[in-house]
Amino acid sequence: MVKRVTGKDVAARAGVTAATVSYVLSGTAKRSVSKETRERVLLAARELGYVPDKTAKSLRRRETKTIGVAIDKNLATPRYALALQGMSQTASSMGYRLLLCHTGSGENGMADYLNVFLERQVDGVIYVGADNIGPNQDDIETVGRDGIPFVALDCQLNNPSLGSVDFDYRAGARE
Repeated sequence: MVKRVTGKDVAARAGVTAATVSYVLSGTAKRSVSKETRERVLLAARELGYVPDKTAKSLRRRETKTIGVAIDKNLATPRYALALQGMSQTASSMGYRLLLCHTGSGENGMADYLNVFLERQVDGVIYVGADNIGPNQDDIETVGRDGIPFVALDCQLNNPSLGSVDFDYRAGARE
């Protein structure tokens, strides 16, 4: 396994403290860093191939900029592929990523993925169930108990405590 380059490695290469590296790479205005020092740090980071640890950053900010999408649909079906593409483009334009999981492949279905989402601390969950089937009662309780921002797509979900978006099949057929 290849050792990941750390801020300490960059600091050693640039001849500065790890705190200075942190100030320069995070773009913080808390501390004044000379132009020469800033350039040395940036050069050292480039030379070493430094990549910031997004996990540490997300812990500090308490957001991951990730939305979990639990889907139990055939993505070869154009409407679901296009819906997912739209989610991805919109999320990306707002600085978010999607974490895609197929709920049909987990042993416990949606519950497995709610746990994965909670462990990864996603900022919200979009659930796309199979054939107008929404999450089960246990999953709904988990979402409510843990305060997970949640939207169900194409589930015909009649639960006022959860966000829900459905396709308008009648209008679609008319068009």
